Amino acid sequence: MHDFIRHFYREGRGRWVCFESCYFNAPIGRIHVSSGTEIHRGYSINDYDLASKMDDEYERQHPPS
Repeated sequence: MHDFIRHFYREGRGRWVCFESCYFNAPIGRIHVSSGTEIHRGYSINDYDLASKMDDEYERQHPPS
C-alpha cells in the first residue's frame, strides 16, 4: 500500500484520484486502477473498501503533530 498511494492525489479524507495507472495486490486479488479514476470511501470492490485502506496508510505515513 505504501508504494500504491504514490500514484494518487488525495483530495481530502476518503477521496483519491489516480494520476498514473497502477496495480495493487489486495486480499481479494490484484486490482488495476487506471489514470483518472476517482476512488471514494465507502465504495467497495468485493467488500474491500480501497479508499479506506488508502486513508489508513496515508495517516500512518503522516501522523498528526
